[in-house]
Amino acid sequence: MVDIDLSIENLQKCICPECPVQSKSQCADEKLEKMIESELMQEENISNPQEIPGLYCVTGESKCKDFDSEQTCQCSGCYIWNEYQLGKREPREYFCINFEVL
Repeated sequence: MVDIDLSIENLQKCICPECPVQSKSQCADEKLEKMIESELMQEENISNPQEIPGLYCVTGESKCKDFDSEQTCQCSGCYIWNEYQLGKREPREYFCINFEVL
């Protein structure tokens, strides 16, 4: 596992909420809405990683179970993915449900 900070800076770089895999996820939508409403974007409020709809490279597996694994991941277009060279890390599949990335 790569050591990536759970920070506002990385949260702002995260493209998971736009990913086709979770674009129709009611669970992820609710977490995103809750995050915005509760001002989770403040540093002191990101201590509850299971409520963040993204940054799975930091927080681990999503708690949402309604992702569409038939869709293609966009991990390779993510700034964090590229900055930390996550495509070269093992296990590569850890960061996407289906590792057919764009």
